[in-house]
Amino acid sequence: MKKTGLAIVIMSLLVCMLTLPAGAAQVWKMGHIMPAESPVDMAAQKLAELVNERTDGRIKIEIFPASQLGSQNDMYELLRMGAMQMMWAGDYVAMRAVPEFEGVHWPYIFKNEDHAAAFMETPLGQTWREETRKRTGIRTIGYVIRSARHLTTNKPVYSVKDVKGMKLRSSENPVYIQGFGSMGFVVTPIAFGELFTALQQGVVEAQENPFDMIYGHGLYEVQKYLVLTGHQYSLYQLHMNDKLFQSISPEDQEILMQSVADACQYGNELTKEMEDELFAKLKATGIKVIGPPELDVDSFRKASATIPQNLLDKWWPGFVEAVRACEPK
Repeated sequence: MKKTGLAIVIMSLLVCMLTLPAGAAQVWKMGHIMPAESPVDMAAQKLAELVNERTDGRIKIEIFPASQLGSQNDMYELLRMGAMQMMWAGDYVAMRAVPEFEGVHWPYIFKNEDHAAAFMETPLGQTWREETRKRTGIRTIGYVIRSARHLTTNKPVYSVKDVKGMKLRSSENPVYIQGFGSMGFVVTPIAFGELFTALQQGVVEAQENPFDMIYGHGLYEVQKYLVLTGHQYSLYQLHMNDKLFQSISPEDQEILMQSVADACQYGNELTKEMEDELFAKLKATGIKVIGPPELDVDSFRKASATIPQNLLDKWWPGFVEAVRACEPK
């Protein structure tokens, strides 16, 4: 979203907040970049339903999926200013606030989604959330597991040797850039909103995302191969403006947090249920799937096994050790 567009969104949201009549229900804006009807969006809808019901309509949540309120960067700024009240984001907010935890994006750092969730409940995971709140005024109140991230490409890939020199889209994230660089990719940072066009025009040859993003945003239309690398497991975190959270009554705080827990459990169940369904839908599009055993996943894992010292020096002390300690047996 351009700055002028962001300014218009800020003004319109602030006007809505300032023109509410006294005693009217609070209306909170919640945004995210995921497609409508994705597990995250459906968890958001469940949360809105539960909060409205349990507060007897005192708090209503309006949901804006699919980047309707801008990019994650735009929504991050809106959330900090209080022009938007809630936001789902894939580690983006917490990592921007506390870059010492950017290691969660290193390829194969987590074995599966349960490993990623287990880390968030360790003392170090709780430290990450508290540091985010202190540094930004944004409170992390829940998370939903995400499916594994996989590659899509325009050339067949059977081992890490096949990606040498391949142009891969990434976000502007040094861990992504170095992590995929260790595999041999030529990494090009591109905003997600520009990805479809970049693939269509050949600016990049490959990208990586979970099934819901690949299918929901139609990336199969501009990619020939789905390569099941399973190189990253992460979480979609739910954030809230902390001043707003502190301003509501203890009763409503309790209602909100219980509703968040219930909605996140619902989202987790949907994520697991929809994985096979989304995979089937992707195969039905005609995209060619390459997975084990013809795909040598270990070659990717080995290529990224050594984490560069310049990254380790920036990460929170004990991060890697804490991740390994909570690894599922």
